[in-house]
Amino acid sequence: MERRVRGVSSGTEEVVPVDYHLACKARIENRWVVVDAAWDPPVARVGFPINERRDGVSDTKLSVESLDEVHRSVQEHVNFVQARRVSWTADGNARREHFVDALNKWLEDVRRRLSSHSQA
Repeated sequence: MERRVRGVSSGTEEVVPVDYHLACKARIENRWVVVDAAWDPPVARVGFPINERRDGVSDTKLSVESLDEVHRSVQEHVNFVQARRVSWTADGNARREHFVDALNKWLEDVRRRLSSHSQA
């Protein structure tokens, strides 16, 4: 599976393999609650979802858009990801790595710019 993404600074469109993100469910106060890693607050200003008021008993917002893949165990998830990743071509993997590197650099730039604005 691949998805089209548009470069923020370049405006060019690329196709990259869909990558995988793991969110968990934890049993809290006798019910299952979604627990996901959160983006840091500065990136909320550019549209990333964050959990501003985490209460410890409610679902967290998902950090990424869900493709509705649900795995009942860690092993089921590992098997799923391994099966999908072996289907990636060398070119697809290189495009994915390029996308992840570019995203991380852009996020660091956003954080730096927003930090310098808040200190001014």
